[in-house]
Amino acid sequence: MKRIPEPELMNEPEQAPAYARADFEEPHNQFVELFKNKFPEEKIDGYVLDPDCGPADVTIRFARAHPNCLIHGIDGAEDMLKHGRDAIAIQGLGSQTKWLCKGLKLISGDPEVG
Repeated sequence: MKRIPEPELMNEPEQAPAYARADFEEPHNQFVELFKNKFPEEKIDGYVLDPDCGPADVTIRFARAHPNCLIHGIDGAEDMLKHGRDAIAIQGLGSQTKWLCKGLKLISGDPEVG
């Protein structure tokens, strides 16, 4: 599957809070459910990567569903990661997560990926 990234990072002061407040409950819950359906017998107790983790909504849902894993969230916008860190702290999931502020092109090696 070829990933098509968003053309810009959410670095403007109003962008990250607006995205963090958006309601993605249905698709984000569906992501976790699809994972469970695909790997019903798997006990996830290793490392999980959440690229473009944004304000950590999927990270939180996945951490609750798999409490024995360590999730590494990566996002290119520090403001988005701040919202993610705050949400994780409120949920008490800080020991289950680590954060890195980097663009995906540094991970993928693909100069076309932002």
